[in-house]
Amino acid sequence: MKAQPSDVLIVDDDPEVLLAAELVLKKSFQSVLTASDPSRIRDLLTQHAFDVLLLDMNFSKGETSGREGIDWLRITRSIAPDTKVVLMTAYGGVEAAVNAIREGAADFVVKPWDNAKLIATVSAVSQLARVDREVTTLRHKQRTLIEYLGRDVDRIIGDSPGLKQVLSSIDKVARTDANVLILGENRRIKTRSKSDPPAIPASRTGLHQRRPGRHRRVAICCGVVWPSQRSVHRRSRGPRGPL
Repeated sequence: MKAQPSDVLIVDDDPEVLLAAELVLKKSFQSVLTASDPSRIRDLLTQHAFDVLLLDMNFSKGETSGREGIDWLRITRSIAPDTKVVLMTAYGGVEAAVNAIREGAADFVVKPWDNAKLIATVSAVSQLARVDREVTTLRHKQRTLIEYLGRDVDRIIGDSPGLKQVLSSIDKVARTDANVLILGENRRIKTRSKSDPPAIPASRTGLHQRRPGRHRRVAICCGVVWPSQRSVHRRSRGPRGPL
């Protein structure tokens, strides 16, 4: 089975548990790192972006409450919010693990674990981590695009009579649901004579941003559309006939 493109960190004070977990997971994931001291979590998380942290809930001798695991869970979420935490607990600590999920843990496994179940749990959580990271990236790109498009209207600067005429026409048409056809040479940005109104690329007119959402249209540069496809675009229809 091909290893998943995920990085896993295992933290447990028992060296035998660390070795067993590493042997089980290293065949299924591209990178598996272990640490026996939870105080290394801060440095490891700042040095590397892990998809999953497999974390024991108790480290001090005689400790069974699971408070240490929850404390390190909170620290992990503050340092690396994209890293998903899977807690390891003995059977008697299941209630503490359930409480930890309320604190933000992704899942938990019970010691001694079933190898197939351990792999399945870490695999599902690692996929969740990748999806969440992709969603975060897409949201950032969306915000950047919205900000960029929102500034397009402001980029039309000028006070010449011709430009004022063009902007006035844009404002009038934007209040309607009429289909608009903008004619001109591809990427034309200059006027033919001083008397001609200035030519503005369709993507810079701000028309599509000023219209109600359901009446927005996408500007198509015919210079990059195959000749065989242009007839398809010509036959496209709007609420008032062909575009």
